[in-house]
Amino acid sequence: MEQAKLKEAKSAFTRANEAARSAVVRAPESADAIAEQGIAAYWLGYYHYRQSQLDEARKHWTKYLQTSEQLVRLDPEKTDWQIELSYALNNLGAVTRDQGRTDEALAYFRRSAKLKTSVLSARPHDDALRYDLVDTLSWISSGDGSEGRLSEAASGYAEQIGMLRTLVANK
Repeated sequence: MEQAKLKEAKSAFTRANEAARSAVVRAPESADAIAEQGIAAYWLGYYHYRQSQLDEARKHWTKYLQTSEQLVRLDPEKTDWQIELSYALNNLGAVTRDQGRTDEALAYFRRSAKLKTSVLSARPHDDALRYDLVDTLSWISSGDGSEGRLSEAASGYAEQIGMLRTLVANK
C-alpha cells in the first residue's frame, strides 16, 4: 500500500475507533458495540504492525484481546467470539515474537490453538478454522525451533503436514 493510502486508512481506523469507543460508553453490554471496538483496535494495530511500530501495535492488539475476552464473557457459548479471541491471541503472539519475547509469544499461540481446537470439536467441518489452526501451530513450531526445542518443533511440523494432507484429501 502506498504511504498516502496508509495514512488515509489510519485516519479512517482512528475515526472508527472513536465511534466504537463512544458506542461502548453508551451501551457497555452491547456485543455489537464491543465487537466494533475490537475490530477498530485490530485495524489500528495492523496499521502500526505494518509500519514496524511494535509498541503501538501491541497496545491496540491488547485492546483487541480485551474486547474479545469481554465478548466471550458476555456469551461463552458463541463460537464466533471464541474464534475472534483466538485471532487476537495470534496477533499478540506475532507482535510479541517480533519484540524478541518468544516464550511469551508461544503462550499466546498455545492459548489460541487450544481455543481453535475446542471450537473445532463443535464445528468439525469448518475447514477454514482448521487451516487457521495449522497456521497457529506453525507459529508454535517456529518458536520452539528458534528456542532450540528442535524435537518439539519437528513434531509440530509433522502434525501440521498431517493436518494439511487430510484437508487436501477431503477437497
